[in-house]
Amino acid sequence: MGEVVCAKIHKTKFNENGEEVIDFDEGERHLIARIMTGCEGWMKSGNIWVIKQSHIVECLQVHLEGDNTKVFVPGYEAEAADKDDKSQLIAFFDLCKKDKYAQKYTYRDIPQHYRYANGAWNR
Repeated sequence: MGEVVCAKIHKTKFNENGEEVIDFDEGERHLIARIMTGCEGWMKSGNIWVIKQSHIVECLQVHLEGDNTKVFVPGYEAEAADKDDKSQLIAFFDLCKKDKYAQKYTYRDIPQHYRYANGAWNR
């Protein structure tokens, strides 16, 4: 199975009489000592990280025509209404008008090939 890896850390303190006292914190000891499988030990020794290697999850906005969301700070409603914020969906349609390569993808597949930034999908 796995090997038990246990760090032997003792915090020594001196009491008021000058005697050495070992401070044993069971909660901290539990966090330090843990079971590590062979695969995890091999990855850790080779500095191989499993995190940040999965696919990117992108939340795609969907809305009805002319019903895209406007975000504003209270007191600045007029400026937010005049501002031309493109949603991801509208930016996708604009991308398909300009880029022939993007036309073969659906809205759901576009984040695998493009990145959405500053109101536009970029390769």
